[in-house]
Amino acid sequence: MKNSFCKYQINLKKIALISLLFLMCACATTLQTNNKNGTENNFIILKNNDTIYGRKIRFSRGFNKIGNVKVVKVNGEKLTYGYDKVYQVHEYRKGENSYVQEFVMLTPNNPVSLTLMDVIINTGSVRLYENDPTNFPNIPFVVSDFFYGYVRNQARFNKLLEKFDTCDAFIEKYPKSIQRKRSDLRSLIEFYNKFCRD
Repeated sequence: MKNSFCKYQINLKKIALISLLFLMCACATTLQTNNKNGTENNFIILKNNDTIYGRKIRFSRGFNKIGNVKVVKVNGEKLTYGYDKVYQVHEYRKGENSYVQEFVMLTPNNPVSLTLMDVIINTGSVRLYENDPTNFPNIPFVVSDFFYGYVRNQARFNKLLEKFDTCDAFIEKYPKSIQRKRSDLRSLIEFYNKFCRD
């Protein structure tokens, strides 16, 4: 009887130990999940190169004003910066996808027209962004010293190509109009930036 009681106690201890290990694993997983949800994944980069991390990023624009970017920290602290002070916004949205955006002036030299746009190409003499001013798909937006604005239609695309055609390397690479599609805008700009400008 004593022997079976000892075996019963040992089995009880094993069950208790296994239960304790299971509970510890469950707690660790919960902490990891909570920690992931509470981390400061989003951040903004200021024009002075400071990086400000936060849990949420919010935007506000008063009537006829430049507006503000508010970074909300995990602890609830809120930091506010004007649109004109922010260089880039990095946010995690659906499915943990990262989005990089910049404030771009819709009208050159008009800070009130600053609008947040998705970054496509932001290095080189011709920069390419995408903006969704309505509920329609993104519209390409080009910033350069010779072309500035939306590439909404074929006429605007042709106007941009006229400038690209001042480069011999571009004409040699893309001699026919069939090779110059609006859908290839990104690769056309990348080529121009690489081979046509200093």
